[in-house]
Amino acid sequence: MLDWYDHLLGHTEDFFGKCIREYHVEEDGTVFYYTSGLAVNPGDPLVAYGLEKFAQK
Repeated sequence: MLDWYDHLLGHTEDFFGKCIREYHVEEDGTVFYYTSGLAVNPGDPLVAYGLEKFAQK
């Protein structure tokens, strides 16, 4: 079993391809979708994931 903490979800880059920020998982969960594009506005969602602790069994 893999440890979920500190897994990279994605990152943002500046115009020159330099990494501005990395985004890591905060809890065990499942990724629903990723957003990719040439431009992202502040506050736009980049990824959505559901937490396993809230999953119906």
